[in-house]
Amino acid sequence: MRIRFARPLRADEGHGTIEFALISVMFTLVLFSVVEVGRMVLVYTTMANAARAGARYAIVHGGDRTGSGVNGPSATGSTTQV
Repeated sequence: MRIRFARPLRADEGHGTIEFALISVMFTLVLFSVVEVGRMVLVYTTMANAARAGARYAIVHGGDRTGSGVNGPSATGSTTQV
């Protein structure tokens, strides 16, 4: 009966694990970066829309306007309303 010893390690074993570790870190960084850029675009769009709505409200309900509107009374607008 022949005794089998553990085979010696070759020089290229374990490279796949190290490459996977490096690539997975970079992939995760890119993935989170894409998500964060998407969030920044969402915040930018929301702020631009809020500024547009506030400017429109200030124009429609001017500071010296006291007349009646078509769909109801249109009094002067204050900065808290805008």
